[in-house]
Amino acid sequence: MKKYQEWTFEVHESLSSTSDRCFDYLSSEKDGIIAVIAHHQTSGRGTHNRQWQTPAGNLAFSFTLRSNSPLDCFSFRFSESQQFIQALPYIMALSVFEVIRELLLPDQRSLLSIKWPNDILWKGKKISGILIESSFSADVANIVIGIGMNVCSSPKISGRSLTSIKEIGAVPIPVIDLAKKILSESKNWFSCWKVGRFPAIRREWLSRTCSLGTILEMGTGKSRMRGAFMGITDAGHLMLKDCNGKVISFVTTEIR
Repeated sequence: MKKYQEWTFEVHESLSSTSDRCFDYLSSEKDGIIAVIAHHQTSGRGTHNRQWQTPAGNLAFSFTLRSNSPLDCFSFRFSESQQFIQALPYIMALSVFEVIRELLLPDQRSLLSIKWPNDILWKGKKISGILIESSFSADVANIVIGIGMNVCSSPKISGRSLTSIKEIGAVPIPVIDLAKKILSESKNWFSCWKVGRFPAIRREWLSRTCSLGTILEMGTGKSRMRGAFMGITDAGHLMLKDCNGKVISFVTTEIR
């Protein structure tokens, strides 16, 4: 184990899940924070209970935060945990977006976008996903942020449109360097949240997602609907205008 900034930094050849390792650490250590990379995951997970596949050379990375963290730039009070957790998907989407953007050639960068709330797409194909989980004990909020990124290749999954850093012609960098870049970039956006709170984060996030009025399709089966994208609420909920002109907000859903 090594140190990177204030994190205990672990690199594993194989793990069931980097996020599970983070939760194990939080349950056994009263203090401290950890960042974990695995070159191979056997049970990585994504949103909507999907398995996240990690082919060789791709990034499987999780790190922890605690209320009253020893890192000033990442510190938040327990009393503001809910507000902080609501903002986190957008903070992390901006962080990962900017790291990927720097890897792309200049003429590729305008094709990068964020899909609500924190998938990173290139020409509509998913290149990275983020899963944020939390637990509470006494007066401590424990947060695990899991990030998967297709670096050298993208898995072939029926019905999913995926790509990777290498497949779009950019030059991959080692996953350890990618993880450290994400931590460093996250500092900027955590600082932005501390100064301007969610309105500042929302403004930046909206500049990197689809245009207002874009028709989106969400849900599955009989619950599927289409609507015009109208932005996000103060709490980070998705707003869509339906065919009758009614604006509906969604706490959680899947954009198709």
